[in-house]
Amino acid sequence: MRKLLLFLIFSFICSVGFADTVTYYFNAYDEGGEEWFSYPERMVDGATGTVAGGMEEEIQLLTGNTCRGTDLGTITKVELRAYGTIGGFVAGVLLRPVFSGSSDGDDHNLSEVSDDWTDYVDITSDTNAPGTWSWTNVQNLDCDAEVYGGMSAGVAKVEIRVTYTGDTGVTVTPAADTITLTLQTPTVSGVRNVTVTPDADTITLTLQVPTIEATIKTYTKLQGATLQGATLN
Repeated sequence: MRKLLLFLIFSFICSVGFADTVTYYFNAYDEGGEEWFSYPERMVDGATGTVAGGMEEEIQLLTGNTCRGTDLGTITKVELRAYGTIGGFVAGVLLRPVFSGSSDGDDHNLSEVSDDWTDYVDITSDTNAPGTWSWTNVQNLDCDAEVYGGMSAGVAKVEIRVTYTGDTGVTVTPAADTITLTLQTPTVSGVRNVTVTPDADTITLTLQVPTIEATIKTYTKLQGATLQGATLN
């Protein structure tokens, strides 16, 4: 367990946040409409060992992804990449996000790879992208995969990576001499324990959804959403 010691000398409010990423993949396509000529279903089956084949200027419209819209925090970046055989002696592939089911973003040429992942392309601020991204925007994100500049290319999977900031919302007022925050490892994704010594007159803890506010007079230990020895507001 990693421990973060905050020594508060003057009276102030202390907030703890974390940055993290989550990935999804496209799992549906425009069957019978905009699709590649060879095994288009293989692009959405979640596997990297089964490849869809496309000819020059063919477009496959990916119409759904595995994001359920769960709010994990404030979104700061959204990116796309693909797994396949792209460029070199075969055709290139570009990804074009489609927002709200109808509004095209920009064309993003993928890096050349042979049976591997391409580099990520950033679509956060694309044409027609949301001004402020929500998790519903990610859930509703579609994408065109288009072949260009050669005879054919292969793509097995198209992935979405979302970078977000989650705020644990730990606030302390007035200041205590020492506060020990024990954080989850290996990734800091939430506050698991809060130990306050010596006692402070009032400590307010505000947690990420669901929100719990507690006024603590003596000592409290915070585990998940369980408060012991606390008065709930």
